[in-house]
Amino acid sequence: MVSYKCPLCLTELTEASQLVRACLDHPNIEPFTITIHDDEEGLPDTVYCSGGNGGCNNSIYPGVFLRHVGCHAHNPYWDGRTVNIPGTDSTTTYQFATPEGQKNILVTHWEIGMMRTIPAAQEMWFPLMLLRATSETLNNQSGKRIGVLVELAGSAQVGKTILAMQSMEYEGYVAEDNGQGRHIEVKDFMFSRLPPGRTAATNPLLANLYLSSLMRLNKKGLHGFAPTLKLPGDVKAAFIQPASSGGRKLPLDSTGSEPRKSRIGAIAKIVIDILIGIKDIFWSHRSSGFWYTVILYDIAGEAFIVGDPTTDAIERAVDKVAVLVDATEIFNFQGDGDSVAMANEQIGKAAARNLPHCLVVTKVDLVMQMLLPEDQVKVKKFAEDLSGEYKEETRELLKKWLSQGTADANIRQLNNRIDKVDRVFLIWTENLPTSNEQGTVQTSSEQPRSYGLARFICWCLEIPWTALNRV
Repeated sequence: MVSYKCPLCLTELTEASQLVRACLDHPNIEPFTITIHDDEEGLPDTVYCSGGNGGCNNSIYPGVFLRHVGCHAHNPYWDGRTVNIPGTDSTTTYQFATPEGQKNILVTHWEIGMMRTIPAAQEMWFPLMLLRATSETLNNQSGKRIGVLVELAGSAQVGKTILAMQSMEYEGYVAEDNGQGRHIEVKDFMFSRLPPGRTAATNPLLANLYLSSLMRLNKKGLHGFAPTLKLPGDVKAAFIQPASSGGRKLPLDSTGSEPRKSRIGAIAKIVIDILIGIKDIFWSHRSSGFWYTVILYDIAGEAFIVGDPTTDAIERAVDKVAVLVDATEIFNFQGDGDSVAMANEQIGKAAARNLPHCLVVTKVDLVMQMLLPEDQVKVKKFAEDLSGEYKEETRELLKKWLSQGTADANIRQLNNRIDKVDRVFLIWTENLPTSNEQGTVQTSSEQPRSYGLARFICWCLEIPWTALNRV
């Protein structure tokens, strides 16, 4: 049996687990309760909407949404009887404290409109594609899933939120194309648990939605908000449309390259795909279209202090681990940060769990001027030139940086671990909004753009950039 998981609480869906389906494209179809049975191969076809031509099953929003009955990931606006969201349409108010007092900011995001219009329930609704990503394979071949669950591990200020936010943004992937041409279609979904003592209006979920809109709109004069105690388990999902039309591609091998096939075998494969497509159209509402999905689970640094059990659930469920380390700590060996020490801990834990894991060096732009000119050229090439892998070259460059600070025990330990991590990625984001002492956010005239993120996402999915690039 194919195992699906609730993408929010990460519980495996087994015998008697229940999901409720609702379709925003077909509100005339009543919400439908689905009970999982062990004797079925995966989920029953009832998880798919029967309305129209089935295109709603391949959409993010509007489209088909699910909720896991009994899930502890609750709708933040559930008041015990119904869902009550202040505001109108897809806009509501986010409240946060500043030195001058409480501020209210209007936040607009499609999730707010979804929560307002979908049938009221205690559990949080999520896109059908998010569930499909936990188990569905690419054309049922080679066992390659359309999605991947990735743990983001690192200290509280290392940049996990920015990395996740940019993974859901177009500008996260097209910073510099080096004349190669880049274009993707990307959608987003976010969820944050409500901390004790917070209300729906002060939920960190709204802070994330606000940050997303702030980074996207770049409006000067917006007010910042004080950092909040993040709970582990923040979910940020990036849905990326495949480069091929209709979502049908040749199967990919474990390295992300197309396997060699004979001409006869390739022709036979095309014929089989056509027959499967005809069956999908006439005999099933389960369409073959899909979005590649990267689900990022934030392991907040505070979680290791408070011992929240959600951390254990994430570590049991994820497919891969991305360990983040702050580049400024690598070059400031006497700094007060703890990202290097925590990176060492998390690399060791990922290795003990026998999970694929990588090291992501963040905030590289803040140390660029400290690098030799030739190293600056290498950094930009290794991050952005997607025509080559540069796997070992990137690893050796980081080892060179770390070797300069081996008098520090944590740096020395990280240097000794580098050869055992699967990959090293250099990632940074420019044009980020900044806040002054009065809490006013200043932005540049350009949207934030990330470097090195496209290569990291391809590693997560184990596919080449050509599988995503729509140019």
